[in-house]
Amino acid sequence: MNSTRQLVHLRSLFVASVALIATTIAHRGWKRQPRGTTGHGMLDLVCHFGTACVVTLPVLPNTRHQREFGLVAIGSAVTLDLDHVLAARSLEVNSWMTMPSRPPTHSLGAMLALAWAVERMAPGKRLWLAVLLGIGSHLLRDLATGGAPLWHPRRVITWPVPAVFASLTLLTVAGWFLAGMPIREQPLRIRHRRINPGS
Repeated sequence: MNSTRQLVHLRSLFVASVALIATTIAHRGWKRQPRGTTGHGMLDLVCHFGTACVVTLPVLPNTRHQREFGLVAIGSAVTLDLDHVLAARSLEVNSWMTMPSRPPTHSLGAMLALAWAVERMAPGKRLWLAVLLGIGSHLLRDLATGGAPLWHPRRVITWPVPAVFASLTLLTVAGWFLAGMPIREQPLRIRHRRINPGS
C-alpha cells in the first residue's frame, strides 16, 4: 500500500515537472507576443493552467476526492480572469488584456471568500484548499507579470520572480501538508420525535 502511494507521489511529481517545463516555454512565448493580441491572451491562459498544474499535481495523492479537487483547483485558476471581461465590459481580447490594472477581484479577499463559499457548498471534501491552490497560483504569477491588487483595490503590487517562485513552492508544500491531515467527520444528528402520550 505504501509502495503504491509512493509510486503515485512520484508520478505526480514527474507530471508536475513536465508541466513546469511546458509552462516555462509558454511563458517565454507569452513575453514575445504583443500585448492585447489573441496569442498573448491564449498563452496567458495556458500559463495559468500550467502553473496551477505544477502546484496542484503534487498535492493530489494526499486528497480523498482527487477528481473534484483537481477540477476545482485548475478551474478556479483559469476562470479567475473572467473578471477582466466584466471589468472591461467587452468580449474583445484587446479590451480586457490592456486594462491599466487587474480587477479588484484579483485579491486575497476574493480568494478567501470563494474558498469559504465552496466549503459551504461541498463541506468535508477540503475543496477550499483546491481554491486556495488554484487562485493562489494565479495571483502569484500575476505578481510577477504586472502586479495585482492583492491587499487593496487601489494598490497594485509586484513581486520579483525569485520571490514568486519561492512562494509557489511554499504554497505547494503547505497544500500537500494540509491535504494529508485527517478530515474531522461531522457527527450524524438524529432528530428525536417527541411523542405525546395523549395522542
